[in-house]
Amino acid sequence: MEMGADACDGPMPIALDTPVRGSTVGLGSNHGARCGSLAASPEVAYLFRPLVAGPVCVTTAQSSFDTVLHIREAACADDRAEVACNDDESGEFGIAQENNSTLELNAEANTAYYVFVDGYGANSSGDYVLEVRSN
Repeated sequence: MEMGADACDGPMPIALDTPVRGSTVGLGSNHGARCGSLAASPEVAYLFRPLVAGPVCVTTAQSSFDTVLHIREAACADDRAEVACNDDESGEFGIAQENNSTLELNAEANTAYYVFVDGYGANSSGDYVLEVRSN
């Protein structure tokens, strides 16, 4: 992704149970969230389209900065399409530690979900690890 580009211009596909690594440093900050102090930091978006319905766990465990995860259904650029948001797991799932995020989503089959790796507030970016896990 180009520096400063809109994450929804080309969300990258992500497969189930396949961690991906990257960095949000220098990326655009075009899509906020309802948690994480509005998540106004640089973000990246991934497209997840499950083949079967059921719960999935999305995590940024082992990321190097204060991450915020938010997910939109069907419409990447529409903030009203947000269906889940998490800032700081806080031990709920026992996966991520400190300032990393984890959430559970009850996904529908063949539905487009846009998974954003964002940062807390307006000045949080860095290296991330993102994984969508089967439950």
